[in-house]
Parts: sequence; structure tokens; C-alpha cells
Amino acid sequence: MNIKRTIAFCAAAACLLALFGCTAKPQTAGDPKEKPKLTELSDEELLAVFDEYGVGLDDRASAESLREVLARYEEDPNFEQVADWSAIMYRDRDIKYVYERYNGIIDGSLPTPISHMGKEGCRAKLTELGVEFPESVKEKSGAYVEDFRKWVIPLEENIDAENPCEEEYAPVFEAVREAVRAYMGK
Repeated sequence: MNIKRTIAFCAAAACLLALFGCTAKPQTAGDPKEKPKLTELSDEELLAVFDEYGVGLDDRASAESLREVLARYEEDPNFEQVADWSAIMYRDRDIKYVYERYNGIIDGSLPTPISHMGKEGCRAKLTELGVEFPESVKEKSGAYVEDFRKWVIPLEENIDAENPCEEEYAPVFEAVREAVRAYMGK
């Protein structure tokens, strides 16, 4: 009889832990139902959210253009922009990050990923983390790398991503890998 009670107690405790523990949101996120949508914020408030999260915006970004993309995520949180790794793609990834962090979909207590710090912010953070960049870096494809978010994004998703560089520049990519690893705590 004691074994059945113990099992019943453990099962009830597990259910309560699952109910309360797994549904907890990061403390920094806030309840999305208790705050306005990002698209409803004033221009200043909207831009302040991006700044608060450390997301670098290019000079062409405006609150109006950000709202247009945010509206897509509010309509469909799984929306994905189909484009090459261009300025538009980086911008949309940044906007999606802010949308997900603001709405508690991702843990806001974690540091802003390097890939969301803008082109110059990404390079500055990598330099701060010890990466030394030569005058130019070339990949196996023959393309020169001007925006190092091109490397950081796949490394943030999979720290063991393949090195895309020619032999001469492979050590630069490996230095970026180690910087991302250190920053992410992996």
C-alpha cells in the first residue's frame, strides 16, 4: 500500500512541476497579453526596444519599415523571409529576433547573439573577443567576405559548421568559431 501512495505522490508532484515549471517564461519577457504589440508602439518606443536588445539597425531602418515586417510575424510567427544573405535578410532576421524576444518566445535573459549586432557591431564584438582580421578574406567559392554575420549565423546555429574558407583564410574562420563558442558559452 505504501508503494502505491508513494507512486501516486510522485506522479502528482511531477504533474505539478510540469504544469508550473515548464510553462514559466523568462522573467525579462513579460506577458505578451499585458503589453502592446510591437507594431502599436510609438516610433521612439519601437526603436528603443531594438536598442535595449542590442540589435544593430542600419541607417535605412525606420520605425515604419520595421512595423511592416513585424506585422508579418504578428500574423504568422513562423513566417520566414525568402531571400539571399543580403541586407534585407539580415534586417528581417534582426526584426524576427526582436519580435520573439519581446513576446517571450526566446529567453530574454540571454545575451544578444553576435549575429544581431549589425555588420559593424558583429565585427567589433569578434575583434573584442580576439579575432584578428586580415585586409581581405576569401571563401572557397571565390567570394570575399565583407559582412562576418555570414559566418556567425551558421556557427550560432551549429558551432561545428563546415569551414567555408580557402586554406589561407581557414584560420580566420576558426578564430571566429572560437569567439562565437566563447560568447555563447559552448
